[in-house]
Amino acid sequence: MKSRATWACACALLLSMNGALAGSRPLNVVFIDIGTVDVYAEKFFQSYVDGDLKSPEKSRHCWTELLEDGIRSDVFGMISGKKRPAGLDVRLARKIWQGDEPAAERARRILRQNFEYAPGKFVREGGYDGMYILDSDGRSLGIMSIGAHKGASERLKIAIDDAHPDQGAADFSYALCKVGAPLMNGFGV
Repeated sequence: MKSRATWACACALLLSMNGALAGSRPLNVVFIDIGTVDVYAEKFFQSYVDGDLKSPEKSRHCWTELLEDGIRSDVFGMISGKKRPAGLDVRLARKIWQGDEPAAERARRILRQNFEYAPGKFVREGGYDGMYILDSDGRSLGIMSIGAHKGASERLKIAIDDAHPDQGAADFSYALCKVGAPLMNGFGV
């Protein structure tokens, strides 16, 4: 009898979670680092990946407004950094950073394709929602995004302080949101 009650509670929990997430899904994005310093090795990035955000409320508020139907606990579903779709490389990202619109269109075509990297890790039909281009020099981080369907953000620059990686992670999350509007073009399509 106890196992039947446990099973019923588990089913109810799963159904309530499904209802809470109905109509929303995480973003699938690509990060491309064009900077002189490996952003993936920086302390703030590791804190961001680990979820160590000093002041996430500013970031959470931004994402809630951007996603309109509310933030999911996991804003990003699949993030491809070092392993990314063929054709999306540093050279192409640098051209986009410099404002080359034909390069941005080439990247959008690649982003909209379907990709499968590992067993059980399939990006939804329609490919990625967009990509972020990161330009770090160790003291500051430039960041911009392009959407898979249309649009590109302005470039935003934030300070990096290795002494406070948790604050850097929070600032990075906020910056991702602030330049994230182009990712919403066609979101949910």
